[in-house]
Amino acid sequence: MTHLGISIVASAFTHAIQTGTAAQANLVRVGSQAPLDTFVIPDLLGCLVLSWSEQRAQLLQSIAQDESWQIKVCDDVQAFLRSIFQLDVPLTIVDLPCRGSTSYAELRQMATQAGELNRSLLVICGTASSGVVGGVVDNGEEEQWARQLGAWAYLPGATDRSGLRLVFAEARKALARRSSSNLSSGCFSIS
Repeated sequence: MTHLGISIVASAFTHAIQTGTAAQANLVRVGSQAPLDTFVIPDLLGCLVLSWSEQRAQLLQSIAQDESWQIKVCDDVQAFLRSIFQLDVPLTIVDLPCRGSTSYAELRQMATQAGELNRSLLVICGTASSGVVGGVVDNGEEEQWARQLGAWAYLPGATDRSGLRLVFAEARKALARRSSSNLSSGCFSIS
């Protein structure tokens, strides 16, 4: 493949990553070659999810797959912890139950461990409401904890499909920026 051909493929793939359209990555043609069906960088769009709710886990999984993310959902903290060590994913989501739940402290601890053990973007899906102050949902303490943990995003009561789509799209952009800054600074390694 010529230098120009490589440049065209790289440009089209970068555009596909930034716009979030996997179909564009598959439709790129160089000369008379077949579509780049297998042009995928391993683990580029991998996501690990820990959720207390089967319904919320299915929602996250559906949206992630629609946005071309490879997702692994865990409903068990031990499976989640093993997955943190086994998988090198760029996005981790921890979906917390309401504060009164018996599993709240345990899932919060898993979010802390995820933040400490891997380099992925950490998204905390908080509780739908922790209390109401003056007619406004107050998740202040939980959000403050998530921010101190270094979470990339905190989503209180994440159930809106369009909002979750935006999170996956923005995560893709953040990862592209992180990768390009690593390349430009020379801070990358080939394993």
